[in-house]
Amino acid sequence: MNSTKDLAYLIGVIYGDGYIKNGTKSKKDKSIDYKISIELSNLSYLKQVIHPLFYKFTKTKSKVRTRKRANKKESGILEIRNKKLFKFLTEDLKTHKGPKTQKTQVPKKLKNWSNSLKYEFLAGYFDTDGGLRGNSIGFSTKTKDFQSYAFEIIKEAGIKASKERWLNKSYSKHYYGIRIKKDNIDKFLKTFKLRNNKKIANIQAKFLCTGAGVVKRAGKE
Repeated sequence: MNSTKDLAYLIGVIYGDGYIKNGTKSKKDKSIDYKISIELSNLSYLKQVIHPLFYKFTKTKSKVRTRKRANKKESGILEIRNKKLFKFLTEDLKTHKGPKTQKTQVPKKLKNWSNSLKYEFLAGYFDTDGGLRGNSIGFSTKTKDFQSYAFEIIKEAGIKASKERWLNKSYSKHYYGIRIKKDNIDKFLKTFKLRNNKKIANIQAKFLCTGAGVVKRAGKE
């Protein structure tokens, strides 16, 4: 399985709001569970963008199911079980399995990708885990290594941004963020081809930026 723009974007989505299981199917069945899952409140994006991408690479028969929880928005869940994609992610790229932690590292292969693939990867990450941040846009992460990786991609694209760090007192853990300079938001949208139309519209409405061509190209390679 070769890395393409669509696959790089999908991997960014998995990094942003996905989960790669690190375990067996059950207590009785000790075989590997090749599960990759995504849960999002934006059902249209999950159904119209993410599901077709998973289908492209796995021909999955899985469908998006919804979940309602007390005092929370309804969310959509997509669970894929595909040995080929699972092994590509975890053995070829050496992507993390299980919960993300502060020690989770960005695999070397991702760091050696071409700029075009890095841009797609970061677009997928932002589409799921990024958004409005103060009087600008940006995202946060548990890991300093990912912050450094993303910051370098943004910097190499000629976009001005700043790094942030803060302590979550409830968990006694540090978190790391990136905030795009307000006057660089439009350039960010033009460089990183987001596919989450709802998120694009919210950003454009708040900052009156155009992100020329972004919505038209959403979902296309």
